[in-house]
Amino acid sequence: MTALDNEFIIKRMSLKNRIILPPLTTNYGSSEGFVTDKIIRFYKERSKDVGLVIVEATAVQANGRIVPGSLGLWEDSQVSSMAKLVKSTKEQGALAVVQLNHAGSKISDIFPSQCYGENRRRADP
Repeated sequence: MTALDNEFIIKRMSLKNRIILPPLTTNYGSSEGFVTDKIIRFYKERSKDVGLVIVEATAVQANGRIVPGSLGLWEDSQVSSMAKLVKSTKEQGALAVVQLNHAGSKISDIFPSQCYGENRRRADP
């Protein structure tokens, strides 16, 4: 067994191995910042072989998203869809943490009022 395959313990958190999926920007979230079925499938597939998943930049304000499909945690109603994402990674044996984010001065003047791309639907309850 290589060092990467070994279990890794940080205080009370145990990772099945030392492989970490870094935060990515998928643009798969709904236009309201909710987790979608597509993003759940994306992370579930990648959670199989890693010990820790850092869920992509998740906006703390609607007007602070990096892309229109950024995930969000600016409203209490978004927590349950994020919990589904965390559950799906945990089912694969990986732990998940969220990268909280605000795009700062990089946001455009028209965003988020004009979202582009396909019509996104949040994950079914």
